[in-house]
Amino acid sequence: SGQIGFMLCSKNPSTNFQEPVQPLTQQQVAQMQLKYYNSDVHRAAFVLPEFARKVGGLRGWVVGPRDPERPPDWLRVPPGPE
Repeated sequence: SGQIGFMLCSKNPSTNFQEPVQPLTQQQVAQMQLKYYNSDVHRAAFVLPEFARKVGGLRGWVVGPRDPERPPDWLRVPPGPE
């Protein structure tokens, strides 16, 4: 047993971390002599394993900006499916 954790942050709500900002062509991968990374590996890095998908709280965590007027519960988790 172990733990998995990561955090991705962006001020832009439309940021899609699953898609590479600059996808690489197969030719670019070959030119750079990359032995592991390619655009498909990038996409796969953000796929949750099945046990994690079943935990409703892991989907769609929304962390808002810190607001001095808000109470310390600034971490909001949208309700998951029943």
